[in-house]
Amino acid sequence: MKGLTAARQEQGYALISVLLLLVIIMVIGMLAMETVTNSQGMVNVSEDIITAQADGDTKLQLKLSQLRAAIMALKDAERVTLDTVREVAAPFVEAGSVTLDEENHKYIAVVAAEGISNEIKQVYRRKVEVTLTYNPGNFPPGSEMGDYALVSQGSMNLNGALINGSVYSSGSLTNNNSTISGTIVGPGQPFPPDTPLPGRVEVAAIVSRMDQEIRSSKAALFAAKPEPLGFEVRNNQQFADSVALNSLKLMSGVTLSVDGDLLINGEVTLEANASIEVSGVLYINGSLLINGGNQTKLKASLVRVNGRTNMNSQPTLTITGDLYTHELEANGTLLANRIYANGSVNSSLNGSNQFALFAAGSINLNNGSAASILTGSIYANGSLTVNGNQKVTINGGAGGTPGNPDKPSDIRFEEKGIAIM
Repeated sequence: MKGLTAARQEQGYALISVLLLLVIIMVIGMLAMETVTNSQGMVNVSEDIITAQADGDTKLQLKLSQLRAAIMALKDAERVTLDTVREVAAPFVEAGSVTLDEENHKYIAVVAAEGISNEIKQVYRRKVEVTLTYNPGNFPPGSEMGDYALVSQGSMNLNGALINGSVYSSGSLTNNNSTISGTIVGPGQPFPPDTPLPGRVEVAAIVSRMDQEIRSSKAALFAAKPEPLGFEVRNNQQFADSVALNSLKLMSGVTLSVDGDLLINGEVTLEANASIEVSGVLYINGSLLINGGNQTKLKASLVRVNGRTNMNSQPTLTITGDLYTHELEANGTLLANRIYANGSVNSSLNGSNQFALFAAGSINLNNGSAASILTGSIYANGSLTVNGNQKVTINGGAGGTPGNPDKPSDIRFEEKGIAIM
């Protein structure tokens, strides 16, 4: 009897063991199935993320392409302002992201596109900047010039030029086939009644005084040790504070920018389309040579070149702020405010130019074979010669002082950072 009971107990233990084993196997199986299901779900989510990213990026690139085309089409418009850009860009950008930088003629906004795949959404955003470049304008005609387009305290020779404004010469005045729309005042010319004479401008003294003021107010900068920047600068350089540098050559397309004043002790060469942008005073303690390019810029509150300024290879040079230099060789297109040269000036201008020029020495404007227009006026303490060859037009006097033009000279579209939200 005891043997039978023992056998039954062993059978019971075996049954329980089998049941437990079955339960364990079932649990393991369920866990395995859940793991496989979760893994498949993760694979599906990853695929959805990739698909949403591709969808969002494609939509964003399409929007950016359409926006760029719309902005670049404005180059054919007669009038373009930041408000024009805002109106054209409105269908492509987030309305609340728009910023208008009036001082720098810059439009800033964000373009967004949403990529979708099943339950996954990815929003791509990219900042865009549109910059309108205007030729310098709004320089005052100056009381010393009045309505005169050309003033010479020496002799004046006009050969085949069209001059919109009056002319004055205290020496001899020779006019060979030039057309003058204003009053002609000079020896041998009948003096018109009630015609004021232009004041005398002591250009050399103005340049010298400005030089002394800069050296005095920026004494710490002149005493500073120059930063060890190499002579040939091949990459964009940016300084967060005023800085002194040695002689340098900015290679093609390179920009040197300074948040403050910049002193360069020695000669400076700008290769094609190189630029210097300074928030304060730019002082070049040597000569300045510009070698070609149609987007070369000197941007500063004031530019002082304590040497010769030479435009070579017919560049287009834009100067923001008055230029004080020794001698000037202007060959190409020059856009500036006021220019003071305490020596002589020789120029061969092309295209549309703008500046008011004052020279302590003689001025020789010879356009060569290309047609040119100058909006502004010219003053010489020495002789003044304009060889127009029937291709030079000078729009001077008070009527030749331009305001901000309606049409920008350049429109630049740039894409900045990208983010996924």
